[in-house]
Amino acid sequence: MSVNKAIIFVILTICSFSFFSCNDKKHTVAVEIFSEAVSTELAEDGAKNLEQKTQTWHVSNDCICILFGYGYNDAQFVSSMTETLFGLYGSSDDGGLILPLVFPDDFKRGSRSIAAELPLFVSDKNLRGIILLGAPENTHFGLAHVQDSFDGVPAFPIFSFFPQDDVSGMEGTADIVLDKAQSANIDGMVGLEAEQTFVKEVPDFVKNSVAYMLAIDAPLAKNSDLLAHLQRIVGRASVRRYVDPQTGLQSINHFILAE
Repeated sequence: MSVNKAIIFVILTICSFSFFSCNDKKHTVAVEIFSEAVSTELAEDGAKNLEQKTQTWHVSNDCICILFGYGYNDAQFVSSMTETLFGLYGSSDDGGLILPLVFPDDFKRGSRSIAAELPLFVSDKNLRGIILLGAPENTHFGLAHVQDSFDGVPAFPIFSFFPQDDVSGMEGTADIVLDKAQSANIDGMVGLEAEQTFVKEVPDFVKNSVAYMLAIDAPLAKNSDLLAHLQRIVGRASVRRYVDPQTGLQSINHFILAE
């Protein structure tokens, strides 16, 4: 082989090795980049999974019914309140604790909405409590029918916040009734739907009520210190007993939230 041919052969050999070496390096780099991308993606997925809230509630047959009535049936408030409660206790639709009912939408019968039909929603439930927000007219009839199914002595507490139902009817069917200072009038009604205004502490009252109902797991006796029970629910808010404007007598289970 001549010197020139030998030189050409060496040059070609070197180029060949360089070519394959470059390809190998490119392949290696590509694999490293892909592996890094996959590792990063997996790490991000893992982080997202860690960020997801852990379910804190367990499937149960128990149920706490919350009726969203006048002044508290706004879609945004209902959504916010139920989202919070579902996160803590679960929705009854999924085997959780909270059963929300919205008046008038959930109570429509043709062109009318009848709150007295409350028993239809809870008759097959293992009730641990009922919370009423802005209870509409005739709600107390529905509560009375629910109580009848327990021979008049339900095994769970009933709290009514800022009802617009008949005063004496609410007092006779709820363990605790809480009104605003200007709500109850001499006619025995708690005001008009248009007059019902939102009380900003209500979300805390509801959350505290649910926790309290689960803690006591029993109705509140009328001869117990109901004011003390209520004070644990409303926290630092100031409450006083309701005084009947006709008789001047203080109610046992009806209270007024101070302005």
